[in-house]
Amino acid sequence: MLFRRLLWVTAALAVAACAPAPVVDQSNFSDVSGLEPSLGQQAQAPAGGRMFTVYNYWHRKGAVFTESSRQVVGEGAVFVDAGDPVFPATVQSDPVYCSDKLMYIDPLIGAYKRACFSDETGDGLFDHVRVAPESSWIKQPLSPRLPYKTQDIVVPHGGAFRYELIYQGFANNTLSLRFMEYKGGDFDRPMVTLDMSYAADTFPTTITFRNLKAEVLAADNHKIVYRVLSGF
Repeated sequence: MLFRRLLWVTAALAVAACAPAPVVDQSNFSDVSGLEPSLGQQAQAPAGGRMFTVYNYWHRKGAVFTESSRQVVGEGAVFVDAGDPVFPATVQSDPVYCSDKLMYIDPLIGAYKRACFSDETGDGLFDHVRVAPESSWIKQPLSPRLPYKTQDIVVPHGGAFRYELIYQGFANNTLSLRFMEYKGGDFDRPMVTLDMSYAADTFPTTITFRNLKAEVLAADNHKIVYRVLSGF
């Protein structure tokens, strides 16, 4: 029994010794919710602009790449798409931004490792990449360097949503509006899109949609002036 325990401990230590230094996540998840503009507040929106939005979602501080790139690293390559997010972390005590996505591509295995990036000059360009294809990290300069921008990253989850009312314009005594519903944290593609028309011979006039009620004070084909009295 003692011999078996010693074998197990030896094997565990060998595995730990071969593992690369861990990525220590430094990003924080937080919940954000609200509505814009405030109920009862006079506001205006241009044609094609957002009149009203209600939202609730999780988010993390992070960064997104603004250009796509493919760069050879070790025996494989790192593939980056514009819009890919990375999040603050540390590797071997160094500050980096690491992907959740598997960005390191092995020619035989395919995508199987995360990648971490650093901006050591602080000029808004990632200048080094790190990957750990085996038991240690490989650090390599990026050429060309990769531009990025920091921003809040929406975290998909089942309860996330955003509802938007968009002003489309005014013509022939008719207000044109669009409603868009996003669910689950995918805020790039609406799950529901509805186009609506409201007759408006004079102003002010009141429009309703679901539980939303808005008083329209003035409108033309360039902008709308209004107050939202109750939300969706």
